[in-house]
Amino acid sequence: MPADAYLRKHPETGMFYLNKRVPVDVAAAFGRAKVLESLNKKDRPEARKRRNIRLGELEKAFGELRRTGKAEQALAEKVARRDLSKLSRAELERLVTATMGTCSPPSHQARQRTAKTVPSSLRNGPKRLLG
Repeated sequence: MPADAYLRKHPETGMFYLNKRVPVDVAAAFGRAKVLESLNKKDRPEARKRRNIRLGELEKAFGELRRTGKAEQALAEKVARRDLSKLSRAELERLVTATMGTCSPPSHQARQRTAKTVPSSLRNGPKRLLG
């Protein structure tokens, strides 16, 4: 990690802040997408020490959310509410991967049956109705 990663200095007060993005897989359960906290230090070496302590605490909290399944529970609640527009890319990928893992590819016979029962006008996809 670079020496000043996740550190921001306030331009007027000179105080250092911790500025870290919350991993997308736990953001819903954590309650926010970004952590921006004052480290209450103007001295860079002291701010780095506090940052390291706080980063350890945050990583522990993120790990706990993953371990207890609360991140998955938050995802399930969004899906149950049909609130799909607010899903992150990582949540969408997990959802699709989980769904695709439970589906098996159609058999050759099933594809042939579908081809016979679907009218040829619909096989190539819908046509534009409005010009």
